Amino acid sequence: MVGKKVVHHLMMSAKDAHYVGGLVNGARIVDQWGDVGTELMVYVDGDISLFLGYEKVEFLAPVYVGDFMEYHGWIEKVGNQSYTCKFEAWKVATQLDRTDLI
Repeated sequence: MVGKKVVHHLMMSAKDAHYVGGLVNGARIVDQWGDVGTELMVYVDGDISLFLGYEKVEFLAPVYVGDFMEYHGWIEKVGNQSYTCKFEAWKVATQLDRTDLI
């Protein structure tokens, strides 16, 4: 159970844009971690447990519409009635800005 890992892949679409210039809100990334965590809990408990909270969330690079993302999550510790999970989000590809080619 410890070390069990889940990876989701997703392209940020126009509906994910929240700010000028197609910048995606960081909450969208946290939302995806929730989906990764839900899948982890289905694997280990057979149900869709809820998360109590997140600690030390840092956004190290901007995410834009068209970026391809990977969301990783794994179980790091098992308690009596709890799990400690770690999550990461990686931008794995970004689309070429074609507006300056005209």
